[in-house]
Amino acid sequence: RILIQCGSQILAETAGGGVGAIEWGEPGAPLRLVWEQSVRGMIDHVLAGDDRLFVVTREGGLHCFGAGAAAAGALNSETPGDGGHSPPLLPPSRFAADETAWDRKVDQLLRDSGKSSGIVLVHGLDDGQLMAALVRRTQLTVIAADDNADRVHRIRRQLDDAGVYGRRVHVILANPDTCPFPPYFADLVVSEQVRGGAASDNAASHETDALFRSLFHVLRPYGGAAWIRMRPDQKSPAAATAVAETLQGAVIGRSGDYTILTRSGALPGAGQWTHQYASSGNTLNSGDQLVKAPLGLLWFGGPSNRDALPRHGQGPIPQVAHGRLVIEGVDSLSARCVYTGRTLWRREFPDIGFPYKANNHSFTERVYINNQPGANYIGSNYVTLPDSVYVVYRDECHRLDAESGRTLSTFRLPPAAGRDGSSGWGYLGVWGDFLIAGASPHLFDDGRIGEKNWNATSSRRLVVMNRYTGEVLWTHEAERGYRHNAIVPVAGKLFVIDRLSDGVLELLARRGRQFHEQPRLTAFDLRTGETLWSTVENVFGTWLGYSDTHDILIQGGRTGGREVLPDEESHRILAFRGHDGTILWDRPWNYTGPLVIAADQVISSGRNDGSVSILTGETINRRHPMTGRELPWTHTRTYGCGTVLACSHLLTFRSGAAGFFDLARDGGTGNFGGFKSSCTPNLVPADGVLSAPDYTRTCSCSYQNQTSLAMVHQPDAEIWTCSTLPPPGEEEFVIRSGINLNAPGDRMADDGTLWTEYPPVAGPSPGIPIEFVGGSAGRPFRYHSTLVSGTPDVPPGEIPGLPWVAASGFEGPLSLRMTLDRRSAPPPKKYTVRLHFAEPGDVPDRSVTAGQRRFRVLLQGDEVEQALDVLAQTGQNRRPLVREYRGIAVNDDLLLVLDPIAGSIHPVLCGIEIALENGS
Repeated sequence: RILIQCGSQILAETAGGGVGAIEWGEPGAPLRLVWEQSVRGMIDHVLAGDDRLFVVTREGGLHCFGAGAAAAGALNSETPGDGGHSPPLLPPSRFAADETAWDRKVDQLLRDSGKSSGIVLVHGLDDGQLMAALVRRTQLTVIAADDNADRVHRIRRQLDDAGVYGRRVHVILANPDTCPFPPYFADLVVSEQVRGGAASDNAASHETDALFRSLFHVLRPYGGAAWIRMRPDQKSPAAATAVAETLQGAVIGRSGDYTILTRSGALPGAGQWTHQYASSGNTLNSGDQLVKAPLGLLWFGGPSNRDALPRHGQGPIPQVAHGRLVIEGVDSLSARCVYTGRTLWRREFPDIGFPYKANNHSFTERVYINNQPGANYIGSNYVTLPDSVYVVYRDECHRLDAESGRTLSTFRLPPAAGRDGSSGWGYLGVWGDFLIAGASPHLFDDGRIGEKNWNATSSRRLVVMNRYTGEVLWTHEAERGYRHNAIVPVAGKLFVIDRLSDGVLELLARRGRQFHEQPRLTAFDLRTGETLWSTVENVFGTWLGYSDTHDILIQGGRTGGREVLPDEESHRILAFRGHDGTILWDRPWNYTGPLVIAADQVISSGRNDGSVSILTGETINRRHPMTGRELPWTHTRTYGCGTVLACSHLLTFRSGAAGFFDLARDGGTGNFGGFKSSCTPNLVPADGVLSAPDYTRTCSCSYQNQTSLAMVHQPDAEIWTCSTLPPPGEEEFVIRSGINLNAPGDRMADDGTLWTEYPPVAGPSPGIPIEFVGGSAGRPFRYHSTLVSGTPDVPPGEIPGLPWVAASGFEGPLSLRMTLDRRSAPPPKKYTVRLHFAEPGDVPDRSVTAGQRRFRVLLQGDEVEQALDVLAQTGQNRRPLVREYRGIAVNDDLLLVLDPIAGSIHPVLCGIEIALENGS
């Protein structure tokens, strides 16, 4: 078969399954075989380039052939490279004496550092022997960086010849001090170079500062350590200590001739997600202060979704603690690194996912799984803490070592009164040193736990144990049943609602069982089981949440989603003081639960339901960023099941694709794009990272990216949102607004200006009325904002531009009318108008130079620019330019005209910013 024609040659697959090159000369002349080589395996496809022929086989082989038979043999992947310039890094049998010395050093390093798995960064190379010893003596993934091209090429070839390159070891050609490594990925950092040696104390301190900040950036929280040999004659240890004092969580140590920099503990401001609803207090809020918009990609890939539950079964929400994400599968429980996605451990628990999988049927990928109540009602069967993971499996609770996953101990429930043997586990929670179990879960309907019924939503009794020893501290029998979503162990107390729903009571009454006790809310002393307070008044809920900050207990329901049960309260919410049960407020409210408990508010999980003050129950209001009008705070999202998850600055949810609401700026709803979040909520903001494990198992939705990933705050990342804020009304006027021409969405700026897209394409937008007078908008253009140059060197008195405004706009003779005041007979006002420009630099068939694009700018008919030349001002394409004009008089409409100078190409405009002046 003819494969590729390259010049005067045809590169073809031969009859014997190899490849060869055939050359032709003058017309009619016979073809000549230039070279031929055999290939092991079946050829799938080939590529030609750089005087090479690359052949890929269906068995996964990759072959590279050069020009001519001799060259082809030399380049064939079956033939070792030259490797003759230095001793091999990984000899197949015995080690040389110097390698044995490096092996001993590595063994000592591992003993002292305690690192046996993970990722090691070799921060600068010499001869590659330390890196080779790490490959030989450990199971660490080794990544090395060095800026010497010859050295990197030689070491890569030797590692490739040894058959290890690209698997566990990688070498990057880059200066390790300035290479843009992702944060938090390295468990261990070492170097083959001796660092330090500056000529003066000041230079030494500066060099140490740069080095240690670079190292600290890549270290994994919770003990990532850099072991660096530094020259003691340059006061490096003292300089390193000074640097560490400016880095939160940094600890400096010494071991022989090594200076050790350790990132100790969690990232400052990081939160945890330890239970089904974030904490034992059912807050649905990790409290993480680091996860906030805009977010950029930290990693993607990792394990497949084979170790995740099918999404419709409403399995437990993935949990995060101490840098580990713990996730349940059909037959397994596994832990992954939050910062790299790699699997830390995996434990087989056959059929552990039974309540959350396929309608009580045997699991198969061919079965479509209807939405189930799952952990939303029966609760999660595991809890994740920094030191231990507690998982219920059959009749036992396993306490697993959080680092390794091995079982430390197993606990069994004590027999129930009047029953033989142990009973099953229902609710599972941990607070302090206490393990809390809801025991003997109710089965009302033939044991069908996976169906939409009340099975296993409540338990007959409470059992409180020591979480380390399993010693039973106290138990308590329910009068009716303890609803699992209303069992809350917090602040040394255990709050519970003892209540069966009306539907269950009617079901039992038909079977001859009557309950006469009233529903009861009780606060127990978690240590002793003593009743601290109890009430039968105003007990109506199926869900409790607790604010530790304010000592307020919220009663309501867990409504919303396709899996809702008919007894869930959704029209009333009530707040108790936690320590004595005093009712603080009680109000009607149409909401969707579970409710997010934030710092000072309770947020509904539904669309446009708003929030109330946790202190007073009053509706939370916001000021309209364009008019200043006060209106109820809400967030919105489009279609999709699953509930809201929260941290201090962000709400996450499904909104078609994976979505979020920007709490920090009150900036609207956006999408991360390209992948979906799950019916089982899986956008977990904790440990400084937004973790998104792949939860598309059994999903047929056509989203592009089916992968696990994680994101971190990245200030220069793009963020686009939409909003259900109303546009300015007929009796209102604009006090501040930004119009982002041809943008892909809205965005709230740091100064509180809401920049709305025009024309609107991304979703609801509260933009002001705009009309293009006497023509169209011109030619649109748009770039990613990272292609726009920043403005760090703006001269004094000039205004820095916004890259994400300068990244889009229109080119043409523009005339725009913007209505700022819709009132009848509006009074005159004065505005400051800022116009945002950038030379797009992509005019068809020409390259724009300074002087070619000059235009007049008129506001309200008055000329404010005679001959503006954007490129002459900025000196380069795609660099923002902002012009400000004060005292522009406006009654109702603002008229802007961009008029080209004769002989010039069309004007260009990116954005318009309008602000009412003080006293106007």
